[in-house]
Amino acid sequence: MFITRILLVFLMCFCSFASAKHNDFKEFWILTNPEPPFVVQEKDRRLSGYLIDVIDGILKTAHIQKEVLSAPWERVESEARSKGNVMAFALARTEEREEHYHWITPLTANVYSVYTKKSFAESIENLSGLKTFQNISVLKNDARHNIMVKNGLANVSAFEDWGSAIGALLKGQADAIFFSDAGINYFCELPQHNCKDLVRVFLFQKTTSYLVMSKLGTDPNLVDVMMEAAKSYKSSSAYESVANQWITKYRQELTMPLHIEDGTLNLWKK
Repeated sequence: MFITRILLVFLMCFCSFASAKHNDFKEFWILTNPEPPFVVQEKDRRLSGYLIDVIDGILKTAHIQKEVLSAPWERVESEARSKGNVMAFALARTEEREEHYHWITPLTANVYSVYTKKSFAESIENLSGLKTFQNISVLKNDARHNIMVKNGLANVSAFEDWGSAIGALLKGQADAIFFSDAGINYFCELPQHNCKDLVRVFLFQKTTSYLVMSKLGTDPNLVDVMMEAAKSYKSSSAYESVANQWITKYRQELTMPLHIEDGTLNLWKK
């Protein structure tokens, strides 16, 4: 009995030490840009959605209490690239971004495509073919925005949010949008968007978005903790429950195809 009590005291002290150790990481923050339906900013400014619950589960697994902060996408990436101890999501993993971040865990995978109205519709074979449009709407500083700039495409209209970007196309203020199949499906379900004339004219590639941490000045112990917590959480029954809950909700409310595979939410049919 005495030995059992000693063992229990030891375990309690060890767990308290582990929790306190992880909570020592106070000087870091978590940023995201709302991208419905996976990150939604409610009227009271609270963030909700599949990705919010996943990040919350990873943080709890790491015994860390932190609030996810909302910011324009340009600021999210700027802060994560230039400052230490910044965690951000969900960043598409591209060649240009590769060396700037610690890639903690994959979150979603999507298909990048260019959509336009039927009146402009003509199949495009490569990025250079996008020059045929006068202007293409994108999310400011998003991976697709950077891809166009990197490839010397000047016909870019960058917006602070996807709702404005697709609204510009539907109002005739842009000729096309460089978005995703899942994004088009989501926004075209909203009553204010009449997308019946939109068609896909170019499929660019499949891209995976990640939870990342900045490299410049970031505590390597924090990176290790987050990577281990993400791995542990995604293999838990708690994650399975969260994933199943959101998959069920999205399938009931949305028309977009999606499924979970290896801890990644894939936005296409299995």
